Amino acid sequence: MTKPKRIVLIVMLAAVAAGLCFVFLRAHPLVADSADFEIHSVVDNRDGAYKNITSTVDKEKLAAILKKYSYSGVPFTFDSYSLNDVRFELDCLSGGKPLHLVLGKKSFAYGFGKRAYIIRNSSTLLAEIDILVKDPS
Repeated sequence: MTKPKRIVLIVMLAAVAAGLCFVFLRAHPLVADSADFEIHSVVDNRDGAYKNITSTVDKEKLAAILKKYSYSGVPFTFDSYSLNDVRFELDCLSGGKPLHLVLGKKSFAYGFGKRAYIIRNSSTLLAEIDILVKDPS
């Protein structure tokens, strides 16, 4: 292979690698379009009771909180998680697709299947949800 062909090949490979890094490493919003986002259930497990608090939570305020956060573009595979590590679980629809949020010791989002995505700044998100749940006004 001649030197100019090698340079072109290296440049092309570098461009592909940069594109993949951009896709996987950029942040993806938890709520892409608030008009097409629904919260169906909110479960509180802070005291280990795993109780449904959907009717007592202001879903519009919760959606506004979630809209400020994002998840990593790098997926990971999980088999299960312990409820002892969960503080809140939310079942949502985003863009007509299911979205399940697990917030706690490990905070992640997933749809169908076993691919999940780490929620960025999840400790701040949890603090905001704690405040909303304690003082819904």
